Amino acid sequence: MNIAGTRNRWVWYLEPREIVGIEIALSYYVEALSQLRVTPARPTCQTDPFALWERQFSGPQEDDEVRRAILPNAYRDDELADAQFHDSHDAEEVAARWEDAQELQTDLETLHQTGCISMNPEVTQRWLRTVNALRGMMAARLAITDQISADEVARAAREKPDAQEECVYEWLGFVVEILVEVELSE
Repeated sequence: MNIAGTRNRWVWYLEPREIVGIEIALSYYVEALSQLRVTPARPTCQTDPFALWERQFSGPQEDDEVRRAILPNAYRDDELADAQFHDSHDAEEVAARWEDAQELQTDLETLHQTGCISMNPEVTQRWLRTVNALRGMMAARLAITDQISADEVARAAREKPDAQEECVYEWLGFVVEILVEVELSE
């Protein structure tokens, strides 16, 4: 990875393996967004109380955790307010995230062809939003819930050659750091 230019106009050079790392995470993200476009992340406010009871006792599934990572609770202590918020906002949020993901896929195609991409503040923000979402989704997939589980994933990324998702998660953290540094630079 290499960067040339200034905050308002810079070029980002990525190696093929770095591009593939982003593509791996993006493929999971696009799949989750595709499902969210068809099926809401949460049941609507008018849900069957027995279905709610069943969900509470069955425990979260990996897909549920990924969905919550993409569309987190708005009101943690008020289930009805949270459901109403998501009824009103999720479709718009998923559509915006879908558009960002599609743009990122286009950027990755450009990177495959040229090895670099021209960045400006708008593109940088889109990358930052999307890569941060990818990392959050991967944290849910890897069951990262606290510093201990985050440290375990970091250790696996360093020590286990077959820990592909863990390595991608760690590398995406580095990508987020770079994007934030660019955003904060003058």
